[in-house]
Amino acid sequence: MSETWIDIDDEALEDAMRLARVKAQDDMVNLALREYVERCRRTEARLRHLQITRGRGEAMASRPSEA
Repeated sequence: MSETWIDIDDEALEDAMRLARVKAQDDMVNLALREYVERCRRTEARLRHLQITRGRGEAMASRPSEA
């Protein structure tokens, strides 16, 4: 793990630590980063799923109907 110096909004950090019930600032930052990455991955997965299902819907619509 690397050590990095950054400016952080103290009030936001305190609120986040209270809500997450985390006592150490570095634990809160690491938790927030992991949760952000996971949220982005879930969003990407939903978008891929949406593209796949839209593609299937378009393929179904373009097929001749069986009468």
